[in-house]
Amino acid sequence: MKQSRKRIRSKILYPAIILFMAGTSLGQAGTLYVATDNEDFVGGITCDLPEGGTGVDRLAVITTDGPVVTNVEVICTTFLINGMADADGKLLAGTPSMNNLNTVAFDGSLISGILAPGIPNNCCNEEMLFVPQAGGGEKVYHAHYADVIREIDPVTGVQIGASFPQSQVVGMALINEEIWITQWSLRHVAIWDPSVNSIAVQPQFEGKLAEAYGALAWDPVEEVLWLGSSGGYITPFNMAGDIIGDRVQPLGAFGDTIDGMTFLGEVTPLTIDASIDIKFCSNPNGFNCKGGGVMPMTVFGSDALDVSEIDLTTVELCLASDDTTCIDASSLRNTVFEDRGNPETDIGTAQCYIDPTTGEEQRYLNQDSIDDLELAWDKKDVVDVLFDDCDAFGKMEASPTLIIKALTTDGVEVISTPVDDPGVDQIWKQNK
Repeated sequence: MKQSRKRIRSKILYPAIILFMAGTSLGQAGTLYVATDNEDFVGGITCDLPEGGTGVDRLAVITTDGPVVTNVEVICTTFLINGMADADGKLLAGTPSMNNLNTVAFDGSLISGILAPGIPNNCCNEEMLFVPQAGGGEKVYHAHYADVIREIDPVTGVQIGASFPQSQVVGMALINEEIWITQWSLRHVAIWDPSVNSIAVQPQFEGKLAEAYGALAWDPVEEVLWLGSSGGYITPFNMAGDIIGDRVQPLGAFGDTIDGMTFLGEVTPLTIDASIDIKFCSNPNGFNCKGGGVMPMTVFGSDALDVSEIDLTTVELCLASDDTTCIDASSLRNTVFEDRGNPETDIGTAQCYIDPTTGEEQRYLNQDSIDDLELAWDKKDVVDVLFDDCDAFGKMEASPTLIIKALTTDGVEVISTPVDDPGVDQIWKQNK
């Protein structure tokens, strides 16, 4: 999730308009985003925004457990939305009959929007696909139902290179570095190779649904292929073409097609690596097992991790050797957001302040204009749960390595990388 914390954006989570069933909270399992052009073709609908005002379209945010839908939350949006792509920390979205290209946060709020010259201003614009490239950068493909797939620039919206003639393409998904598509009334699921503009129809999916085939989304962890179709259905398949779970109509029943769908993790990383430092400005991390108080820990922010987006209720401190042995956020006695320093230079350092005798105000040495998160863990909980009263290691001996785990508000896992260092992620026992 490559997001700079120097950018400020609106983060409004609209309340559920429709809730089908209770289940795990957003982001703790698989997360599937679903939209349809059903509302777009009638010029939008009326739905209530949380603090007044009227929305025009709906985005379903679906929690999945493998092929099982456990929760559906429907967000009312201020813009029309159908085809979508998971674009490395955000959604790209369009509309069927206009050349809008919108950048959308995972909570359904609009970040920005342009009129894209490379997208036709007529029916019907379908799914998009964001494809990272091995040498760096990415390609974004956009399907226009009547005739072609185009590569477009995701920033300017202009077309790049020649078009790829293909008709009736609606769904697009990235599966194990291959581009999979659907063709609507043909009811084809196929692999598309843009290097030669060829389609290889996958026969195991032929005739499996009576309805026309729409959007595609791929769950790379559970290896479930979600297929949208007319009638408002989404259906889970395995790669053998078997239906492996109940079909669901997340936006209700209607005659049109689910033609916008993407799975969080198809492109966006499912985990973000974090850097931590126990007792920042101390090396080794001296620790009195018999004393009270707190054990401070710094979680460094970076271009990859916006610490302000960490859901503090999900933070856990765990043993690296057994990440099921943890203390949870109830053991936190304080949290502070502050620019402590630069993880490339300051992790494990013993000195990180400007010397106040120089006449300068005391401050951190290597501040990088990126906020860090300071956590204060209850020492008693650290000792009792993680160190078994410190009996497992002796005086002047390093403890087991500790890690932090958490979720962002978008449901992406944050986990620190162990370095096994008593100045970083271990403590140094000072007493018997």
